Amino acid sequence: HSSSLSRLKVDGLLESRDYAELRTLINYLGIAAFVIDVENNDLFRLAAINERHEQLTGMRHAECAGRLIDEILPLDLAEQVRKNYRRCVRLRSAIDYDETLELPAGITYWRTTLVPYLDPDGRVFRLLGTSFEITRTVHLEQSTRYQSALLSAYLEESPDGILVVDADNHMRTWNQRFLEIWKIPLEVMETGDGRRALEIVREQLESPDDFIDRVLDLYRHLDQEEKGYRFAMRDGRMFERYSRGLRD
Repeated sequence: HSSSLSRLKVDGLLESRDYAELRTLINYLGIAAFVIDVENNDLFRLAAINERHEQLTGMRHAECAGRLIDEILPLDLAEQVRKNYRRCVRLRSAIDYDETLELPAGITYWRTTLVPYLDPDGRVFRLLGTSFEITRTVHLEQSTRYQSALLSAYLEESPDGILVVDADNHMRTWNQRFLEIWKIPLEVMETGDGRRALEIVREQLESPDDFIDRVLDLYRHLDQEEKGYRFAMRDGRMFERYSRGLRD
């Protein structure tokens, strides 16, 4: 009875706190899978990985189960995966993303789906992740298509200054008008260093604190839309800012 078995698996993922039992449940999946327990917005504990995950990554369930992500991965890599976990928790819905991971098996490229599980109070307490490995060529092709689509759709011949920031708050692309408005050197933009760019922006604003606070809030809530936020420059110019999320 496949429907009964599926129900058992779902119930087990919702209820079980036994790492070995969780591993058994996700071993039924024909794809690399992992379970993350959400303790708060910054603490994520790896509860289980299945056999397929072990084969592809070189990680071992016996060594990793029950440990915080920060204890398993290097700090920069841990922060990278935490950002996606936080996004899934915030949205309370399944998300898909591509990622590059440096694991015991080497540098690998992954397409991952995260599904949140909610307790009776509506709090996300667990994430189920499934991943499959993609080749470096596919990874690069997708990055190129992403950049090209954005450039053609939003940057060509626009009279507005446009900046595109990804879900990890990295500056992805912009147009010449954006550089002209803010007088930000191209070499600063090409580093992707948003903090340095904001420092240059701050120096030109009449009320920098309010502007920067709004920018950072938009970075934290990419699903929000902003229409016509007016701000003044120290040289007397006035602008309006519009912001919205781009979805694939």
